[in-house]
Amino acid sequence: MVLSLRRRSPEEWSEDYPLVPYDRFAPFLRSKAAKKPIFLVTRFHPPYLEKLLGPLSSNVISVWLSNVSSPISVGPRELYRLESMALDNIRKRGTDVVLEGVEYLFLENGDVGALRFIGKLHDEAVIHGSGFYVVVSDAFSERQIAMLKGTLGLL
Repeated sequence: MVLSLRRRSPEEWSEDYPLVPYDRFAPFLRSKAAKKPIFLVTRFHPPYLEKLLGPLSSNVISVWLSNVSSPISVGPRELYRLESMALDNIRKRGTDVVLEGVEYLFLENGDVGALRFIGKLHDEAVIHGSGFYVVVSDAFSERQIAMLKGTLGLL
């Protein structure tokens, strides 16, 4: 679990908190997908994701974040495509948004570009009554976690 998330002990963490510890990703996604449609941006290749999570619910629309050209993938620098896809799902289906692999977006777009993208999606989700979640891992620095918290209005 990420150090700066330790203020919330594992017992205190809830599914409504927008920063999801990486070790809680699989049960969190299964639980959320049982209740509401999910738009998932992930670094996991779809067959591996199904191996990890079991058969995905039809409520999960996943996009593979990869530089590999494929009909199911979007490049990490194509934030405009991810944004358009997410906004369509939020507005038309009322989906919650789950971003996994965000450290890849930070790496490819820099802190400012990734945070702008996250901030815009978060704001749209809030406006439309959808949930917005970011899966965080130990790959994030304390500084990046603090910036994420600021972007999500958690400070």
